[in-house]
Amino acid sequence: MKELIDKAKRMLLQKDKMLVLILTGILIFVACMPVKPKKDMSNHLDDSVAESAEENQVTEQKYRKELEYELESLLENMDGVGAVQVMITLKASGQKILAKDNPNSFSSTKEEDAEGGVRNIEEKKSEEVTIYGKNSYGDEMPYVIKQLQPEIEGVFVIAEGGGDENVQLQITEAVQALFGIEAHKIKIAKRKI
Repeated sequence: MKELIDKAKRMLLQKDKMLVLILTGILIFVACMPVKPKKDMSNHLDDSVAESAEENQVTEQKYRKELEYELESLLENMDGVGAVQVMITLKASGQKILAKDNPNSFSSTKEEDAEGGVRNIEEKKSEEVTIYGKNSYGDEMPYVIKQLQPEIEGVFVIAEGGGDENVQLQITEAVQALFGIEAHKIKIAKRKI
């Protein structure tokens, strides 16, 4: 009987050793597994800011090109203008209007001293806090409620009929009506043939 018990103990010890060996192998396997490095949030935020600036620049260029195309199309259909080429310059970049929360608080305290004097203390507190939302990356970005397009600085038009004073006047008036800029910021030249 003792032999049977000793044999069972040896088998249990072998099973324990085997179990320890298997667990050690699993631990080594897990420790050696490649792990994706976590994104550095500061770099990710820098990337978001860079992407936003790049996106703004592309949007401004697209906006300017659309304006130029539409103006060319309109001017070419005017009598005496002929074929045209337009260049528009923008002042500064557009402006984003951010959503703001304006929490206000008011407190009033009445103090009486031992001599019967009364003092009223009123405190008003007002602050402006930008409202944030999450973008597609999960980063918090200011919530934009309105985006203003960039202002037009000047317009240059090259037209086949640009040498005629009446055509120049018509083009100048059309550009002023469309963009609300002064006449001295509009230049019209005759297109070479």
